[in-house]
Amino acid sequence: MKGECTSVQTKTFIVVCAIVGVSAATSACSTGNLASEGPSSQPNASPTSQATVALSPSLNPSIRAIDFANFAYPAKPEFSYGRNGFKLAHGKYAGDKTHDPLLLASVGYGDVTGDGREEAMVILGVSLRGSAIPHIVYIYTAQGESQKLLWAFETGDRGDGGLRQAYAESGQLVVVLYGKNKLTGKNLYQSDPFTLEGACCPKFFTRARYRWQDDHFQQEEKEEVLPNPEGHGSLVMARYHP
Repeated sequence: MKGECTSVQTKTFIVVCAIVGVSAATSACSTGNLASEGPSSQPNASPTSQATVALSPSLNPSIRAIDFANFAYPAKPEFSYGRNGFKLAHGKYAGDKTHDPLLLASVGYGDVTGDGREEAMVILGVSLRGSAIPHIVYIYTAQGESQKLLWAFETGDRGDGGLRQAYAESGQLVVVLYGKNKLTGKNLYQSDPFTLEGACCPKFFTRARYRWQDDHFQQEEKEEVLPNPEGHGSLVMARYHP
């Protein structure tokens, strides 16, 4: 009997240990998953992949809840006449006789004002019915239950100041443009080695950082000039897909 009791106690202990071990392993796996999920270090991470980080304190549910594919935008800077605004429906604006069609190209999120909360960087592509690829950038922040436009600007066509990407880094807005920096009017190709070989194939791009200060974005320092390894002038941000 004594041996049987010892055997039963031993079996009970093993079962309990096994249950505790499984529970601990499950907890460890869950903790590992949460720890591995964080805001992507890649500026071109897609809205879908970023949206899985639901427990990160840096995320801003208010701004992410806005459906920018079905959203009313101010007419400027793209349309300076004939209307006060336009609305995308399913990521598209058909345009009319005097206004070009627009498409939602990309939406990115990140803290660009240094307040620890995300803003949205909304990129619209302008359809000129040709080879040119200009874009419009809208920077929105959440304000209560609505949103506030912080900045909107146009970019050029591919190598002529076209948009490469816009993203948040260290509480600042980073804007990367191919070739000419149309925001400052500086032309990188006025002297060697910055020679332009057609709008399609810029050799260089500029990277400028902007700090939110006194209700506007102020460029922090002189833009960096970097070689363009891809050799094209297209957007490198994750594309919007309905």
